[in-house]
Amino acid sequence: MSEVSPVSYERLLRLAHQRAIDGKGGLAASIAKMCLDSRADLTKQELELTFEILRELIDQVEIEIRRYIADYLAERTDVPDDLVDFLANDTINVAYPILVHSKQLTDDSLVELVMKHGQSHQLAIAERDGLSEIVTDALVAAGDNEVAIQLVKNYSARISRNSMEALVDRSEALEGLQAPLTRRRDLPEDLARRMYIWVGEALRQHIIQNFNIQDDLVNAAIAGAVEAGIADSDAVEDVHGDRLVKALHEEGKQGFLAAFSAVTGLNMATVNKIFDMTSLNTIAIACKSIDFSKQNFGLLLQQLLGSKFQQYSSAGLFEKALQYFERLESANAKAALDKWKTGPH
Repeated sequence: MSEVSPVSYERLLRLAHQRAIDGKGGLAASIAKMCLDSRADLTKQELELTFEILRELIDQVEIEIRRYIADYLAERTDVPDDLVDFLANDTINVAYPILVHSKQLTDDSLVELVMKHGQSHQLAIAERDGLSEIVTDALVAAGDNEVAIQLVKNYSARISRNSMEALVDRSEALEGLQAPLTRRRDLPEDLARRMYIWVGEALRQHIIQNFNIQDDLVNAAIAGAVEAGIADSDAVEDVHGDRLVKALHEEGKQGFLAAFSAVTGLNMATVNKIFDMTSLNTIAIACKSIDFSKQNFGLLLQQLLGSKFQQYSSAGLFEKALQYFERLESANAKAALDKWKTGPH
């Protein structure tokens, strides 16, 4: 350290005595600028005095001055803990640089901040370099979608297996999570395979190119999702659906068509035309008219498509058919069935 410090102890004392003239905000800003600048060469005594003055004034100055001070303190590692804590819990305009950059915030402190504050503080914390699993678990558990997206885009953050699974599950409904998740090198292959089921074609190609996933495994993953009822299967009894899916599996397409004709009262010519595979929406209407569950409709469609299932799935046609089936009103489907009974399809 040089013999003559740019900021003397006496100078700090004179500044402190000028509070009534210069105002508290002016004093705090002047001290922060002079003493906390990276070029300032302070003795230990001068630094202690600097922090003591800031500690006394920080809760009495306007937001602009507090942010000014926070910017200076964010990169330091020698700030009193209570001063860091005060700024980290301040309004986000003040707290932001501390939350993003201060190395003095421990994992426990960060978790407490996540639990105590809302989206703005959580978003800032999600930007920090090298976040630990303890902190990212807390951010994921907070349940905010924007925070989750920001976290997943932070490729230096370490995310536990449990949190990664939770994020992958949320990505089915939250499209903004899908691309950044598939671009994480720490995304397990089994979770990438799960995401393959619901992401768009571009991301499916990315998954195939960047993860060790074979076509037969992808097909198995899609089939498994269908058997699980895609995203929202329920426990409602589906007598017709169970019977007809079983008929198709055990008796082939002709056995299924005969069983469908018996259930609906449609003649075989109409049934053959419905299931000639030219319109998946028509099949959706037919199944909805006899109260198929979405799970059974997906299973039936998968079996009817056979070797073309992967092609339809990759093109998004299978998913669109499921969505159409889900949106379709049962009353409208039953009305269509009645028309098919009385006239040509």
